[in-house]
Amino acid sequence: MWWVTTQKNGASALGLQRVLGLKKYETAWTWLHKFRRAMVRPGRELLTGSVEVDECYLGVWRRVFPADSI
Repeated sequence: MWWVTTQKNGASALGLQRVLGLKKYETAWTWLHKFRRAMVRPGRELLTGSVEVDECYLGVWRRVFPADSI
């Protein structure tokens, strides 16, 4: 479960298969989907107020270059 939740770009069944040393991809796929189902709580409330997110940009971010540096 720790490995699934700490992947920056999301967990894959192939990655889970490698980490756990499983022989069959289908087993890793099944386990990954069971983990994902277990992490979703039915009837959960939406986040409200100030929400802090690490390693993520929220909103639009654009680098502005001075006209003479192009």
